[in-house]
Amino acid sequence: MNVTRTLPRWIVRTRTRTRRSQCVICRPFATSDPSPKRRRLDIAIVGLPNAGKSQILNVLTASRISAVSPKRHTTVQTVLGARTLQNTQLLFVDTPGFLRHDDAVDRDLMSSTAHVSQVDFTLLVVDAARRLTTDVQESLVRLMLQALQTEGRLEGILENDDNDDEPSTTTATTVLKPKFAVVLNKVDLVYPKVKLLDVAMEIGALAEECICYHHLEQQQEEEEGRSDSRPSLESILSSSSLSTRTPQQLDTIILPQMPMFFYVSALARDKDPGMQDLLQFLLEEATNCDEWELDPYELTNLSPEERVAEIVREQLYRALHQELPYQLRQKNRFWHIDTDLKTGVPRRIQIWQDIIVMTASHRDIVRGHQGRTLEHIRLRATKELQKLFQCTVVDLQLHVKLPKSKQQRRSRDWSIE
Repeated sequence: MNVTRTLPRWIVRTRTRTRRSQCVICRPFATSDPSPKRRRLDIAIVGLPNAGKSQILNVLTASRISAVSPKRHTTVQTVLGARTLQNTQLLFVDTPGFLRHDDAVDRDLMSSTAHVSQVDFTLLVVDAARRLTTDVQESLVRLMLQALQTEGRLEGILENDDNDDEPSTTTATTVLKPKFAVVLNKVDLVYPKVKLLDVAMEIGALAEECICYHHLEQQQEEEEGRSDSRPSLESILSSSSLSTRTPQQLDTIILPQMPMFFYVSALARDKDPGMQDLLQFLLEEATNCDEWELDPYELTNLSPEERVAEIVREQLYRALHQELPYQLRQKNRFWHIDTDLKTGVPRRIQIWQDIIVMTASHRDIVRGHQGRTLEHIRLRATKELQKLFQCTVVDLQLHVKLPKSKQQRRSRDWSIE
């Protein structure tokens, strides 16, 4: 039996817009271009733990920058990646998975969400195969509200002001545009595919309520001068004023700010059509800028030592997964690169890294029986480092360290001399 489903207007708009391009021009920045107008877009990648944010960052930057593993909270610090295509630079901020305070493994994860307020655009990554429980919906609502409060780069605002020869009274209605997009990841795990539409409609309904709630909050702040609050999911969905919105508000306020929806499988990398559409969309959203944050051929602001730590930590998470303790730190003890003076290509890289744990049982888990687990981690990390530095000889030595002092272990003092 055929069932006719009435789609919301924002779904129709989204589906039409995502089909506008089937290919992406991914040519690198060319210095031969006659002084091209530089463009830039600062993007925050946020979402719940294990949604695939780091994998999406690696695909969009076409490089392995952030650690990726099936384990939750693989990203423990904010990672900045970049990709420069022709005259446009995309800056990505990969943040740890968003958590509520009562569920946080480490409260430092919460501070990373502050970076969302400093970007031009936000990618809200959602695991399409995960059930949207009340806790998940509440986390998504908070992230949406944070994205709606972003102000972007100051130079973008000044640029718009300079382009206006005379003041306009209709600016408030013309500048409204989406501040975030929803990326439904892991669509290859969803069967039947019609469920993806149900997930998109459910998230879209939350986004619609958040946009309306944010608009009403702005009006009340202008009238009463109130400070920002942290609303709950119940306060947003049960707000009586949401059901009284007029068709004019729907057309002029809500629909222009409704997010785009992208259906991707980040594991397929750049072969996935959804990732190609997402990259093309971000390139089109870029605005003019005076200068770029990174040089055209730089992929990240992470130092080589930090990138080594990311690769080793990824292999630690992949090898140990559920057994790996979160209370673990890495410290580079020795770093040396032997470079060919003629070609400038690294001939040999030596890296000695300490893996610091706080209990003897954790030390035994990381080492494994007769050190086999640690050797497996070392070999896999060595292969990734050879690809990263384009060097065939990488001498990576890993050592598991346990603080000898009980006071250090009690106080979680990670410094080992």
